[in-house]
Amino acid sequence: FDALFHILPLGTDMDKVAATPADAPRLQWEPEARQILDEVVQRTPILTRISAAKRLRDGAERRAEARGTTTVSAADVKGASVERVSA
Repeated sequence: FDALFHILPLGTDMDKVAATPADAPRLQWEPEARQILDEVVQRTPILTRISAAKRLRDGAERRAEARGTTTVSAADVKGASVERVSA
């Protein structure tokens, strides 16, 4: 019962983050961009890989969309990686 109350605040924190739209069109990824994403995720501790991969992928896609393109480049992934580390 006590464990439940330690988990509930985490849900509140999660609600503060913008949701990923389910119907958002997927962007195309350059092979080099996908490779960099995979390398960064592999260096991430195992317990945090899923959330780290999601944050990095979403950040790279936001950078690509901000450039007005439908393709995620290696520069987008590198930029999102730097943003993630400095945050």
